[in-house]
Amino acid sequence: MARKLGGLTAVVTALPLVISGCGAGGSGGSGGDGNDGNVPTTVKLGVIQPMTGAFAVLGTVMKNSMQVQVDKINAAGGVNGAKLELVIRDMQLDPAKAVQFSNELARDPQVKLVVGPSISAFYEAAKKTFEDTDMLNCQPAVASQDWSALKVGFQAQDEAETVVVRLLEFLRSKGITKIGMVENNDDGGRTYHGLFEKLAPDYGVAIVGWEQSRSDDQSHLAYVQKLMGKGAEAIWMSNVASGALTAAAAGKAGFQGLLITGNGLSSLPNIEATGDMLGNTAFTAGGFYYAAEDKSSWPAGYKEWAEALDKQFGKDTGPKTGVSILRGAPQAADCVAAFSAAAEEAQSFDRKKLAEAMETISIPGSESPSGCDIRPGDDHSLYEASCGRVYIWKKGAGGWVTEDVTPDK
Repeated sequence: MARKLGGLTAVVTALPLVISGCGAGGSGGSGGDGNDGNVPTTVKLGVIQPMTGAFAVLGTVMKNSMQVQVDKINAAGGVNGAKLELVIRDMQLDPAKAVQFSNELARDPQVKLVVGPSISAFYEAAKKTFEDTDMLNCQPAVASQDWSALKVGFQAQDEAETVVVRLLEFLRSKGITKIGMVENNDDGGRTYHGLFEKLAPDYGVAIVGWEQSRSDDQSHLAYVQKLMGKGAEAIWMSNVASGALTAAAAGKAGFQGLLITGNGLSSLPNIEATGDMLGNTAFTAGGFYYAAEDKSSWPAGYKEWAEALDKQFGKDTGPKTGVSILRGAPQAADCVAAFSAAAEEAQSFDRKKLAEAMETISIPGSESPSGCDIRPGDDHSLYEASCGRVYIWKKGAGGWVTEDVTPDK
């Protein structure tokens, strides 16, 4: 398949189907393992995320988002007559636990979808188990991966290339020609650096340096000052927590240019840590409408999901910035929506049939939790490049809000 940056891909639209007794795979309850012709009463969806510790916020937003979508589907009668049930596993940012839980859930015949383990390195360690057992998995927080090479793995976030292209388009529109990077030398960091090096010349942008940060850094001031000395007009800061050190250093160094990043700036901890540099930061994200000044711009599917999430789980407000963020990420809910559509299209919970059906589903953005079209195709990315947008934070009458500054808007 051609890269989705080139346009939409033709797919088959998923239609809601009702199955009657035979040929249904599935899990749980009085139903069997899903490959014996029995109709299940319950289908389990596995969630492998950090639910405690420093990254508990990641696991919480994933779990909350999926629960809201599960509740909606169950209230409407379930999927093929079966109710959905979440099975939560706390990996605690421990690679051994991530692998352990992946093995456990992949070999549980009642589990038909796994979301996680998040973070690229953890997923790399787990994906062979999923592939070997045909365990359908959907990943909202894994960037560096060739998804088209997988049988049963699907990505539910902006592709790294989409992030880089969108930011380069934005930088070109602002006349910015020199950028630097502060990023860890890990899988994610190397992926983003490689893409910037490869694509930046096409947009008249030069990469003046990559300062390779470390996980034990206490400050990024020296990195930022070095890039400023090379004339950087914009600086890439990491999507993960270390990006906050870059933002703090930029403020301390008096950097007058732009900070740029991926969807890390849609999470409250990073927003709070960015603090005074928030108004100088551009970031990419898909389905990020909650902080928009104009609430009427919310797509119908996102509005329904966001309001249900707010009612059930509330929101968090940063004491430093006053920014309010929902306790959920719609991409995780999209995984549930995509699974439901695939099961209905396949008229089965058989794992192989589910994975095949996932490639052909089509959910319009007006109906998806993220507000993005969901069309995985054979490259196994749920979203088209058009889903990725560029936002900047700005002070509105009621506090910080986001403005969509995507050049093609």
